[in-house]
Amino acid sequence: MVSRPMRGLPRPLQVAAYERGLIPYVPADGPEGEGGLRKAILERYDRHRDRYIDLKTALVKALWKDAVVPIAQRLGFAATEKEAIRRDPDELAPAVDLALYAIGPEGTSAVQRYAREHKDRLSDRDRQMLEAMSAAVFSIFRVEGCHRGAGMDLTDLISGERFWVVDRNLEATAYAGTELALRL
Repeated sequence: MVSRPMRGLPRPLQVAAYERGLIPYVPADGPEGEGGLRKAILERYDRHRDRYIDLKTALVKALWKDAVVPIAQRLGFAATEKEAIRRDPDELAPAVDLALYAIGPEGTSAVQRYAREHKDRLSDRDRQMLEAMSAAVFSIFRVEGCHRGAGMDLTDLISGERFWVVDRNLEATAYAGTELALRL
């Protein structure tokens, strides 16, 4: 969201603030930016995000008692199994991420095993989403600023690789120079 005082500034100052990553778009151009590009990007993001959440929920349900709960106990999020079982998955996010993405003794993650075990029942879209989830990378990133259309431009501080990431929460809260540990 852009503050009211920013909207009243001359366009060159708005552009400078945008280029520094201080605001998500140039108010003089409107949130649609370049001919509705922002809206189209965010609509696509929302569709993919909804499907990601559905798949992640199915995975968490399948892994809850045998993987998430024991990890949550080992991490100290819950003292007993009963306490962990009653917790909301969002409260146990680190345990959920480890249960989903950590590579097991057989060399695959739970996401990869789920995709393999359910391959005959998955739509092409779900298969692609699970492939993307399987390729997740964890690293330390620096926010370079707002992307012109939507999202943020990031640099992986370990590999030096650049990424364009669309995430409504990141866009609303991060600013240029912020360094974050993320799973992309």
